[in-house]
Amino acid sequence: MAKGPDEYTEVEAIREGVPSCALCARYELDGTCLAFPLSIPDEIILYGFDHTKPFKGDGGIRFEPRR
Repeated sequence: MAKGPDEYTEVEAIREGVPSCALCARYELDGTCLAFPLSIPDEIILYGFDHTKPFKGDGGIRFEPRR
């Protein structure tokens, strides 16, 4: 059975191809987050943009690891 996003370690997620968004405290299962309430841009969720760095339209809200 597949793991839920919050059940992956960072290393497992990278190895399994899980988007880093799934490891973020701000991520919602509907594909949105606090920074992108309508839809997370493909550059981040699909193509691995490092969202610890600024991204246009994020309102200064960046990746924060789940605790």
